[in-house]
Amino acid sequence: MKSLGYEVDYFHADVKHGKLFVQDFIPFKNNCDSRLQFPAYYWDSETQKEVINLICESIPSKCSEIIIESQTLNCATWGELVAEHLNAKHIIYCLSEDPRIPNNDMFEFLNFKLDRGELAGITQNSLLYMFNGWRKIGRDESCYLTAHGASGIHVLDEIPYKKIDSIPQNDFIIGSIGRIDKLFLKESLNSIIRFAKKNKNKTFTVLLIGGASNNKSRIEIEDKLKNIDNVDLHISGLIFPIPIELVKLADVYFSSSGACRISQELGIPTIAIDGKDFKPIGVLGETTENTLHRDDEPIISFTNLLEDILIKDRFSENGNSRIGNRKPIVDYSDHLDFIEKSANSSEYFDISEATLSMNERLKKIILTIFGIELTAKIINKLISPIWMKLKRYDLVS
Repeated sequence: MKSLGYEVDYFHADVKHGKLFVQDFIPFKNNCDSRLQFPAYYWDSETQKEVINLICESIPSKCSEIIIESQTLNCATWGELVAEHLNAKHIIYCLSEDPRIPNNDMFEFLNFKLDRGELAGITQNSLLYMFNGWRKIGRDESCYLTAHGASGIHVLDEIPYKKIDSIPQNDFIIGSIGRIDKLFLKESLNSIIRFAKKNKNKTFTVLLIGGASNNKSRIEIEDKLKNIDNVDLHISGLIFPIPIELVKLADVYFSSSGACRISQELGIPTIAIDGKDFKPIGVLGETTENTLHRDDEPIISFTNLLEDILIKDRFSENGNSRIGNRKPIVDYSDHLDFIEKSANSSEYFDISEATLSMNERLKKIILTIFGIELTAKIINKLISPIWMKLKRYDLVS
């Protein structure tokens, strides 16, 4: 966007004390307000004004055009209020893999944005899942945009991986790229264990390129694999950019969403995992083009796919790496087209207040009692895991 003449600013809620891995974000490190973790309607009008004014202070007073993009449903409530204050265009580009509408007022808000052409997901199924149970929409209404800079060649680089000699070189290396606290990983690892036990004459390395915000997921994964005699484990931890030499080590990858494109770009067979049922969608570029949600692809056993790829060599590495030496150009013309086609009128939805769901009421009570930072820890470590288990139970049942 800078190359097109735009001045760009970025505001966030949760990088106040964390390490920045993406160098392009360093100029925005201090644009942090932890209140953005929660929807605007959690706060009173005075607090809302304070946050809005803080953001607006960074916006140049003389602009011919202002575009605000919000990337979570919570931030979307703030984006709408800021947009109205600045008379700006506000689009919601929801990057969540499983967005859920929390209450009726949020449905009305998102319905309003959808009708104005100002709401998009990251796959064609994203909005179908978002509005499930609230409004029936057709696939042609389920707008989506590709997160171009979040996958494939844009996160890879020709840099050394310092710990490469510590990675066990077994008969096969099975890799995954992405956060190690993602829900699909547990089920996928169970399948790998079954596959390894079935093929005791072979040795395997599980290579996980990624990390998490705490050590809990790492410890759980290490405990799960430590007693499997023919399986070794290597976890890179949070890393950006990703060294090409590291990705090339694996014989097969299993990932979800944009992370699938990273290994596929290097010509390595990649199993795409569905973000809702945690089962394989298929082999990307061979039996499916979907990376996050299946369309009509049949559910195939993970162990059968590993058998086809590693033992039967059915999907051998084709070597058609599309990685070149030049720096990739990020083309966001489809995003700009999306904005251009959206409603021209300056209309906004008042989402400063909302009738909370039971889950939200609980969060707000905790927020009132314990404050922002402690509430975030309680939600992340206690409420969210229980909620995810309930969602998982709903999926299975």
